[in-house]
Parts: sequence; C-alpha cells; structure tokens
Amino acid sequence: MEIWAIRHPVSIGNELSIHQGQDPSAPGLSSRGFIQAFRIAQFLRSFHILKIWSSPLLRTMQLARVIKNGCDPLLPIIVEPDLLEMTNGVVDGLSLTEIKKKFPQGWKKWEQNVIDHPCFPGGESIKAVAERGVKTMRKIARLSFPLPENYYEPNNIVVLVSHGTLLEAALACLAGKGLGNRRNFIQKNGCINFLRWSWLGLEVTHTNFIGHLGDTDFSPGIEL
Repeated sequence: MEIWAIRHPVSIGNELSIHQGQDPSAPGLSSRGFIQAFRIAQFLRSFHILKIWSSPLLRTMQLARVIKNGCDPLLPIIVEPDLLEMTNGVVDGLSLTEIKKKFPQGWKKWEQNVIDHPCFPGGESIKAVAERGVKTMRKIARLSFPLPENYYEPNNIVVLVSHGTLLEAALACLAGKGLGNRRNFIQKNGCINFLRWSWLGLEVTHTNFIGHLGDTDFSPGIEL
C-alpha cells in the first residue's frame, strides 16, 4: 500500500514570490500550475487511486479536483485541515521583499533554519509543523489501510495533496534524517513523494519526483 504525497503545482503567489502560508485569500494556481495539474492527473491515470486527501487551501483543492476529474469522477476528496501549509503568522501574504524589509531578524532566523521557535510573530515553528505533518500522514495511512497488509491489492494508492514546507519537514523526519537536514528534501511545485505503508510503518521511498512535469518545471523565488 502506498501514499503518494504531492506538493501543489505553481500558484500565482509562487510566481510573484509571495509567501502564501495559510492566507485564505491567497490566489490559486497560475496558468503554468494548471498545466502541471493536468500532467499530474495524466500521470496518475495509469494507477489505481483509492482516494484523495487534501489541504483545504485553494491551490491544493484545485489540484485535487483536477486529479479527480482526470482519473475518476467518483474519487472521494477528503479535506484535511492538518495538511495546511506552515503559517508564519504576520508574514503570510507578504512578498519576499516586504518580509526582508519589515522583519529582518525573522528572515535571518529562517535562513539559519531555526527549528524550535517561530521565526515570525504569530507563526509556527518548523518543529511544530513537522510534528503536525508526520502525525497527519500516519493518520491518513491508518485510516486508508486499516486492515492487514496482505488484504489489499499491491498497487492500491492514496494521494495526499499538501504544501512545500510541511512536506519537506515531515519527510525529513519520516526518513530519519532530522529537521536540520530538511532542506535536503526540497519540494518543487507539482512533485510527487512516494511512501509505503506496511507493518514497519510509513517509509519514505522516493522524494521530489518531477519526471511527469516536463517543460513546466518551476523554481519559485521564495522558499517559505
């Protein structure tokens, strides 16, 4: 049984170098992002998808709906608030230039990968978002595959749609590498991370796969 964790495709905020975080007014996918979403759905069409779990933010729900429509209109989409992106409080919705100008100390902490404390007022710490991500991904695995491993067909897949920082931090922990190495688990827009759920637990087998994106691969100007 497998969990495929996908970062949302390119959003308008990504292209404008805006930190979206949990800003509910953040715009959705850009035109490039929708092309990526259709390519993700085309890639997934060859596999047996059981259900889709998604963060409730617009940019993730748009991908979830494209996957549903492209793979199987009967696929259930389960909205999971704990898949929300990390919030950095007061800087959610600000551009990279604004963040550096208004919160230079917070930006310095972010660049230094401060883990235990929020970098910006009202935000989460990297440690907190990692714990939330790991707990939620394990919950999704348990709820999706509650019976013994040999009960299921070998190619059953559950899709999880979330965000870059949450996935980066959670995958670093699940892979046993620690949050100090989280940036080795960089998440490109539209990438797929492959995890296996077995009696050993939730194992990370491959991260940041982008072979399905082709010429739509995109590197955002802002990492947080």
